Amino acid sequence: MNTIVRRLSTSSVQEAVAEASAWIRALGNDLRLDPEQVFRVDLCVTEIVTNAVNHAGDNAALPEIEIRVDAGADALRIEVRDDAIAFDPLSLPQPPALRTLSDEREGGFGIPLIRAFADECRYERRDTQNVFSFAFRRVSENPARTLVERGVDRRASAEATAFPLERADGARLETDARSGVDRRTLGYISTFRIFRGVAWSSVEKIVARCPLRDFADGEVLLQKGQINSQVGLIIRGRVRVHLDAPNSPDFFAIAQGECIGEMSVIDGRPISAYAVADAGCRLLLIDAETFVSEVLVIPGVARNLMTVFAERMRLNNNRITERMKATMELERLQRELHFARNMQEGMLPQGFPLFPERTDLWCGGRMRAAREVGGDFYDAFFIDADRLFLAVGDICGKGMPAALLMARTMTLLRSEAMRRVRSRHPPIQDIMERVNRGLCENNTTFYFASIFAAIFHTATGALTYVNVGHNAPLVARGNGPFSYEPDTRHPVAGVVEEVRYRPVEVAFPPGSTLVLYTDGVTEAENARSELWGEERLLATLNAMRAREAPALIDGVLAAVDGFAQGHRQSDDITLLVLHSRA
Repeated sequence: MNTIVRRLSTSSVQEAVAEASAWIRALGNDLRLDPEQVFRVDLCVTEIVTNAVNHAGDNAALPEIEIRVDAGADALRIEVRDDAIAFDPLSLPQPPALRTLSDEREGGFGIPLIRAFADECRYERRDTQNVFSFAFRRVSENPARTLVERGVDRRASAEATAFPLERADGARLETDARSGVDRRTLGYISTFRIFRGVAWSSVEKIVARCPLRDFADGEVLLQKGQINSQVGLIIRGRVRVHLDAPNSPDFFAIAQGECIGEMSVIDGRPISAYAVADAGCRLLLIDAETFVSEVLVIPGVARNLMTVFAERMRLNNNRITERMKATMELERLQRELHFARNMQEGMLPQGFPLFPERTDLWCGGRMRAAREVGGDFYDAFFIDADRLFLAVGDICGKGMPAALLMARTMTLLRSEAMRRVRSRHPPIQDIMERVNRGLCENNTTFYFASIFAAIFHTATGALTYVNVGHNAPLVARGNGPFSYEPDTRHPVAGVVEEVRYRPVEVAFPPGSTLVLYTDGVTEAENARSELWGEERLLATLNAMRAREAPALIDGVLAAVDGFAQGHRQSDDITLLVLHSRA
């Protein structure tokens, strides 16, 4: 048996009763109880809570009230405990029987209702607490049940004197006189917020002729921009209100016991949002004419409706304020990202080609970020008149963290490459080992970088490089075809401090071309999630071998775009090309 406990905040009778009623209705929905049984349990609990507060004694402090519900498979057992003075509500005298609705007076009928609705009830004084307990045979929700299946209607017993047995006109309150609507449903309707404090007799005739309807989850009840002709009282489930689209993730819920469509019925204007059924929604539908001409004129309904409007206006205002704040924050972030992208682009070598004054070589690069800022980079600068430093890198991750590590990596590469040791520049392996140690320092995010770095000796035609976890480069020597360099990769930078790198030196005679790239090129995707791949890159370059070096970069990018066919890429795309002129 599952025990559920609720302690009430009893700052006033109204707040305690409202809190208890809301909790019982929500609990009944969670336990999937029949709406009639939820109404019965709600009435019994709120009656006992009212008695506990009203009979607390002369002391100023209101009692502490605790509700315990034991939900078994076959029964509900409920205890309402309070620390007020001893008071046995079952000892109250039976109120006189009424014959007509016009004879109805306030008060005195709560305990007979509890006796009629509950299968058993009792009172006892435990130490310093009043304990009122009652039990219900559990009835699960089943819209197909009939009155016959419910067994004998307990309200027809001699104890059920709270219900008038005859109207003022003498008509008997038989099933036929209910217009096909069970009075227990009407009693449940009378607990709705817009009918709070309204006499049941004022509501009964109106509601009795209104239809009940079940709606499938996701069914659109009210369409934005259309004219509405009905007000819906939520008997079961809930209604989601979407401002943008019926399936948008941004919505607020209107719960059981509330209503929808009342504002558009009153002002006659088009609906301003989408209302969507959810959680097994059941509505009692009141047409616009009935609502305006009969419901609104009932004393108390207009006041209750104004309270509902005020709460919804506050909710909408809060949502609008939060949306404005989110929009302003998004605009601020977009400005900062745009500024960061400009800074990142400013760190890359400028110009195409990069060294137009050099007649012995051609060098150029492109970087296309997948997001506002990226983690790819390329760099090329002369250490001295005869040695050109080249690097292409890819930072693990995307967005701002990758962009920050990219900036740090480029700064380390330049500072270490330009370092002089005993009037000589350090070799490529020393440069990369120092860069690796610098990236490992204070690397709390555990981001890392793959880098291909090389030094081209223009005087000797030698190319010395270190591959730190990066893609193998493509080289075409002289007039020969492109091919991938042998895989000589070392561990990525930024993970293990003490790594030793072995340099590779190859001949790079006049007419040769070196193509460096990141995996965003070979892993470019199309809509079918197919990758462009290394073979397509190699074939594309060999097909353009006779062209000038600048055309290689534009040709590869055009081939990637043709393969992707507009599909958005998830990774940055970077190319760097070096050509040694004959």
